[in-house]
Amino acid sequence: IGMLVEEIAENHPDQGNLTSAIRVACMRGLAEESMELRKLASIRTINAILIACPSPAFALSSAKKILTFNTSFQQLVRRQLPNAPGEDGRQDLKLALDLNVTDIFARLDA
Repeated sequence: IGMLVEEIAENHPDQGNLTSAIRVACMRGLAEESMELRKLASIRTINAILIACPSPAFALSSAKKILTFNTSFQQLVRRQLPNAPGEDGRQDLKLALDLNVTDIFARLDA
C-alpha cells in the first residue's frame, strides 16, 4: 500500500490534497476492474465458452434460469425427450438437477 501511495504522490506533486488523489486512483482502479469483470461475464463471452465446450453445457443466471446452452446440450435434451406429435407439451418443461446449484458451486470451490 505504501508503494501505491508513494506512486500516487509522485504522479501528483503539485496537488495539495493527496487523500483525494488516492481516492480517485482507487476508484479508477475499481472501475477498470469492474469493466474487466463485466467483459468476462458478458453473454458474448459465455456463448464463446459454451461453443468451445465439446460436452453438453449450459449457463445459469443468478435466478437459476438457463441463459444459454450449446448444441451438445440441445442434442442431449432432444434425445431424452419422447417424440410427441405436437410441440405444445414442451413449453412447460423444466430442467431439474440432481444437485442443488449451491452444492455444485461448493464442490467446484473445493
